[in-house]
Amino acid sequence: MDQEKAKQRALAFLKENDTMVIATASKSGEPQASTVYYVVDNDFNVFFITNAGTKKHDNLTKNNQVAFVVGFGPQVLTVQGGGIAQEMAEGYEQVYGQIMEKALKPADQWPPLFLSKKGQCVFKITPSWMVCLNLHKESHEAGVQEDFCKII
Repeated sequence: MDQEKAKQRALAFLKENDTMVIATASKSGEPQASTVYYVVDNDFNVFFITNAGTKKHDNLTKNNQVAFVVGFGPQVLTVQGGGIAQEMAEGYEQVYGQIMEKALKPADQWPPLFLSKKGQCVFKITPSWMVCLNLHKESHEAGVQEDFCKII
């Protein structure tokens, strides 16, 4: 599979999914992972909401490096990446609405975003690296080495 085709497949996969796991670290390096609702734009920038005052929010304000993974079962495809997360001060209204739409989709769940009394924050991840991993050997495309396909 050529690079452009792989990028389009990864982008479609990211747009089809609603949640990802993000990994952050405190200023001293203590790790933390969280599941969040997200959206992605056509340039592979990833946006998510978190509540102010959470450990994740505190970590990101002191150490803006983040890693993420989308597709952790039962899918046979996963996208992993990392980059810099920045809190958006303006221009986030559209992505906020898109994320909240995803968060409200499961009618039998109460989105944790509504539990905070301190307010919500939108973060933008600008990825510095991203790979796609196909775990389905029968449909695995020829030419992708070691099961990974570099996206960014």
